[in-house]
Amino acid sequence: MKFFSSALLLVLLLTSFLAKADPNSKPTSAKVPLKLEELRKIQAKLQDYQFLTLNFEQIIYKKLRNKTLSNKGEVYFKKPSSFRWTFHQAEPEEWVYDGSSLLHYYPAKGYAHRYKAHAAKGKNLREIVNMVLDFDSLLMRYTVSSSFQEGKIVTLTLNPKERGEITQVSLVLNLEKNLISEVKLSLEGGNQSVFAFSNPRYVQNKTGFELPAKVKISDAI
Repeated sequence: MKFFSSALLLVLLLTSFLAKADPNSKPTSAKVPLKLEELRKIQAKLQDYQFLTLNFEQIIYKKLRNKTLSNKGEVYFKKPSSFRWTFHQAEPEEWVYDGSSLLHYYPAKGYAHRYKAHAAKGKNLREIVNMVLDFDSLLMRYTVSSSFQEGKIVTLTLNPKERGEITQVSLVLNLEKNLISEVKLSLEGGNQSVFAFSNPRYVQNKTGFELPAKVKISDAI
């Protein structure tokens, strides 16, 4: 019985060793902490464009109602800060910022509300634009609490310097695809908003930031 136990133990040890030494097994990438200057270089490379169009999927979690909502659409960025978010939902809507005013446009209804450039409306969308287009501007309002690289994936966690609706930001950078692939906003009350981005295009959008001539635009109070 003692011999059998020893033999069994030897077989288990050899099996474990062979599994670890399997030439076909893929080595796991270690998590490597990144310094701020390394992050700046990575972000500079990711932001080396004038125009950017992405497909996105948004997942919204409302803690109070314990409810999850999802949206899909397309977003167009133009440096330094212009954007056009198009949400393909039951009632399509767009958020358009041309550098001077913010428009909330309802294509099916043919009208839009106009807000001041830095109004509270659309604040979270503007913040994501800063994350994609202007990392240095982002660092003026957030501190990097953690950052590391694992293979071709870089993960950052940011905390706001001042208290507000956004309590924490998590970013996932895909170096192989050369884009910010995910942005997660942790909000007050345990709510969350997650954007997953894909299919980057680096050409100027023909639509730009113009609305159709017949659209009725009213200034929001």
